[in-house]
Amino acid sequence: MSFLISLAAFLVAIALLVTFHEFGHYWVARRCGVKVLRFSVGFGRPLYCYVSPRTGTEWVVSVLPFGGYVKMLDKREGVDIPEEEQDVEFTGKPLYQRAAIIAAGPAFNLLLAFLLYSLVFMTGETGRRPLVGHVAEGSPAAVAGLQTGDEILSVGGQPIRTWQAFIVPLLDSGLGDGVIAMEVLREDGDVAYPVIDVGPGLLKNENVFGALGLHPLRSTSMPVVGTVLEGAPAEAAGLREGDRIVRLDESSVATWEGMSGYIRSRPGQTMTVELERDGQRMWQEIRIEAVDVSGTPVGRIGVTPYRDPELAEHLSVIVRHPVGESLLLGAERTWDFSVLTVRLIGQLIVGGASVKNISGPVGIAEFAGTSAMIGFAAFVSMLALLSVSLGILNLLPIPILDGGHLLYCLAEALTGRPVSPTVEAVGQRLGVAMLAALMGLALYNDLARLLG
Repeated sequence: MSFLISLAAFLVAIALLVTFHEFGHYWVARRCGVKVLRFSVGFGRPLYCYVSPRTGTEWVVSVLPFGGYVKMLDKREGVDIPEEEQDVEFTGKPLYQRAAIIAAGPAFNLLLAFLLYSLVFMTGETGRRPLVGHVAEGSPAAVAGLQTGDEILSVGGQPIRTWQAFIVPLLDSGLGDGVIAMEVLREDGDVAYPVIDVGPGLLKNENVFGALGLHPLRSTSMPVVGTVLEGAPAEAAGLREGDRIVRLDESSVATWEGMSGYIRSRPGQTMTVELERDGQRMWQEIRIEAVDVSGTPVGRIGVTPYRDPELAEHLSVIVRHPVGESLLLGAERTWDFSVLTVRLIGQLIVGGASVKNISGPVGIAEFAGTSAMIGFAAFVSMLALLSVSLGILNLLPIPILDGGHLLYCLAEALTGRPVSPTVEAVGQRLGVAMLAALMGLALYNDLARLLG
């Protein structure tokens, strides 16, 4: 079922983003008086066709939904253009109009992101309250003094109400000097100002939060046993559902993640577990089972965490804004993610960020499916983020992309003559090779994550 949801969400996302992108090209082309021959959503064999009697444009839905295109009347296609249609041909238009038509696709993607983000802010965004869960011992977060139960109030001067809002300032600092100044509210009511210093290169890590040593508090973060697996070491030691783990050997336990990390790092060892059951303390010895994971032995005792419904309700927060403020916040978020995308691409090029963070269609489908199962706001936010990415990526100066065609327009503006067909042909082959290499890397990362 999750596969079908992911597939459906992926197809909806691609269809919407591609249609909006291509409609940008179409709309501006029509405004500039260029005749559009075909508007296609998808490639390959047409599934549905409609020819507009007013404009003569053929509207097509094709079998392969991984893209789309707008075909305009263009003498570079090698067709004879009648005299009466010379004034509606693409290359005959002024340079600024041709550039506007090319740039319209990415611009419409950014417009779509703005509209979607604004919609999320207006209807309400369900998020997780920014409470700190497990803090890894010796990590940058621990060195900065962060503690389990801290509520993050602001990061880099920006107020934080959900963990989702933590992403922009976190990535911003990760692309900079790696210094993250925070304001947190302690459980005792005091306010503290920890500063996490991870240095440059934070985004070289696949798991940014893991590199910080910081994990959000979850409804399963309390070190309380939910179920005990049959035949597992925990069952042999007498652990039961509802047992609260207090200490492992000489180490106190604050979160399930901390307990799990302790056990996973000690395969084959015997540990003493101090637990609380019905208000009484008990001690048990457990032999940690060694389980092979990708060739590495990992410790396991066979328990799953208890999900606390009251904590789950406490962690859930809905953030909603008035219409005017939502529009402003939608514009700000679109701008923030656009700038971050550009900076991240720059870091990928110079090696400042890990190329393992690049996802292909499989990763996007998983992302789409997960967000769709979470809820409407999460799915719409995912669409907005993908729309920003699509808009920015299409502006890259790579031949075959919109950015490459804009580069040709710039060359024409500087030299006073169009780029030669030979240069365009070579650029097109180069662009195809670059996109094929990028797609190959993305697919490799997807498969590595699935098989890993």
